[in-house]
Amino acid sequence: MNGYAFMLAFALLSALALAANQTVSAPVTSAVVYSNGFSYMTRFGAMQLLGGDLTLHVINFTPSAFASSVSAGDSGAAISELYDYRMEWNETKNTTELLTFAQILNRSLNSDINFTVGTTANKAKLVWFDGERIGVLAGGAFSIYPISSITKLDSPVAQFSEAKEENETKTEYGLAVREANASAGEHKLRLNYLVSGASWTPNYKFYLTGEAASGSGTLHGWAEVQNNAGEDWNGINLTLVVGYPHIARYSNYYDMRQTSAGAAEGIYMPTANVAPGFTYSPFSAYVIYTLSSPATIKNGETRELPLFERQGQEYKREYFWNTSYGPPVKTFILNNTSTTPRAAGIASVYLNGELLGEDSIGYTPRNQEMRVTVADLPDIHTMREELNHTTYTEGNMRVTDYKLRLTITNGMNEDVELRINDQMSYGDTVRLVSSSIPVVQEPGNILEWKPAIAKGQTLTINYDYTVADVIYPY
Repeated sequence: MNGYAFMLAFALLSALALAANQTVSAPVTSAVVYSNGFSYMTRFGAMQLLGGDLTLHVINFTPSAFASSVSAGDSGAAISELYDYRMEWNETKNTTELLTFAQILNRSLNSDINFTVGTTANKAKLVWFDGERIGVLAGGAFSIYPISSITKLDSPVAQFSEAKEENETKTEYGLAVREANASAGEHKLRLNYLVSGASWTPNYKFYLTGEAASGSGTLHGWAEVQNNAGEDWNGINLTLVVGYPHIARYSNYYDMRQTSAGAAEGIYMPTANVAPGFTYSPFSAYVIYTLSSPATIKNGETRELPLFERQGQEYKREYFWNTSYGPPVKTFILNNTSTTPRAAGIASVYLNGELLGEDSIGYTPRNQEMRVTVADLPDIHTMREELNHTTYTEGNMRVTDYKLRLTITNGMNEDVELRINDQMSYGDTVRLVSSSIPVVQEPGNILEWKPAIAKGQTLTINYDYTVADVIYPY
């Protein structure tokens, strides 16, 4: 074999070796983010590859991915294996570094220097220096000058920089995709996987221009999207899901244990976005909001994105006292008459731009109430007293009669209607005996009153009930 043929063969073998272990670009193209802190991700990349058995390295593949959730498909090859890889190597870097002033002085020691102090030019031998002064020897006399007083200094140093060699350890990690019998030419690689760390929370902001017992305002929905998934999202298709899929992969975070995969799958092609804003549609048991313009959220970032605006959202205002939980509170009730359920999140109420308060709300289906409690009402003074209870036996029953009193004083500057809930004691049989004002016994042995109380008025409610329990012989 002549020299030219040998060099050509060597070059071809080197190219094949590099192609067999190749770094490829497959960035994140879409994220489907669920309400419970999990996301279903898609990466996609198109590349030119040589044929044969290949190992593709997808660098910076997130460590938050669940191992068994990763699937891959390539338009030009069958996937034979998936596993994580990590490589370390040393790189030598040559740099040029300028000398510091102290280094220049050090290299000038025991040499004559020319320096000017004020308007006086001097020539002497530099024999000493520290951070603020120099010491020179001239005519057998040693003199010290502050560096701050020197306006010019000529040094005999010829080199004012030096070359340095630095060793740096490089690290690369990611996902390795082994392919068998790959065809030569264009390949389209798709990866799908489940991650934790990316989440979204809705923030509902309800704006009022006036407050009354009922009325309407404007409800704004915002999506707070957090990307803590370990990878950047650059211009991706973003979908937010209202719903809670069951996730069985709470352990075994990205620990790719030589996972086998099947043959090449169909390729997901991302759809171009055309306009900003979210659109929503039902999907299986969920409702999905799809952002129609590309989203960029770097790893570790949080973005607030407008979700919807609903003008004319009707509300009812309620003053409510649950005798088991502190003072009365002010609550705004918003019926979800939209076509979609609302995910659990934070709801805030504003009056003429000023915050009245906010509350955590649960998942709200369609035609159900969103209750937002915004403030305590300390000016409505309340007291619950147990006046008496007696216990006696009647046949095979132990019976207890309770007598209680509720006292409410309206110290607010308005008449109020106060809804009151009081929990009766539990027993086999619970029976309301009497109440000094009308009352309704609700399920769960809850008594509910709705009295109107004028400002400055004190209302007293006396009531009694009986609890009977069966006595079982032992």
